[in-house]
Amino acid sequence: MKARDNPFRSARIDALAFRDPAVTPERLIERWHALGRRGAIVGPHGTGKTTLLAALVARLAERGAPVIGLRVCADAGPPSPGVLARALAACGPRGVFCLDGIDLLRAPVRAWLRVRLRGAFGVFVTSHRSCGLPVLHRTRTSPALLASLAAELLGRDADPLRPTLDRLWARTGGNVREALFALYAEAAAGRLVPPHPGA
Repeated sequence: MKARDNPFRSARIDALAFRDPAVTPERLIERWHALGRRGAIVGPHGTGKTTLLAALVARLAERGAPVIGLRVCADAGPPSPGVLARALAACGPRGVFCLDGIDLLRAPVRAWLRVRLRGAFGVFVTSHRSCGLPVLHRTRTSPALLASLAAELLGRDADPLRPTLDRLWARTGGNVREALFALYAEAAAGRLVPPHPGA
């Protein structure tokens, strides 16, 4: 299978929307306001933290709120205090500062940032563990969620693939993103055979 024909290519995975039947972005924004416009999205790798943050940012932007976002990437190295300070300043008096991966900052930088965040109008962060901000939502996954995402990418019922999906979900420890990339390899090798019509 050519990469461009693979239903599990990264561009399609990245385009998936956050889903959790227990919450909606609107309800989480209401809760965020109740928490003093401070909130952390907490959860293990590959459970939808970045995707949920993007959904919240989109809702805030629709409401006209200025949003300044940064993402901490382990590969690229953490942003310096200067970069963080400029992003906070760019938020202005009514802006929302978003940081994806606050726990990846060095401990002294995190301590410095926590002090600076006290003066921010609004704050959203993601973290793999509690980080000193109110926990807005804890992300989680399930085999059913993986099956739902796989079905969307395939454009058909994923039930015939359920044994494979369950195995990948267990093997990745619930990291749905990693499981979907594993499905890319399965599809590329021709191991995901679509069911015959009516089967």
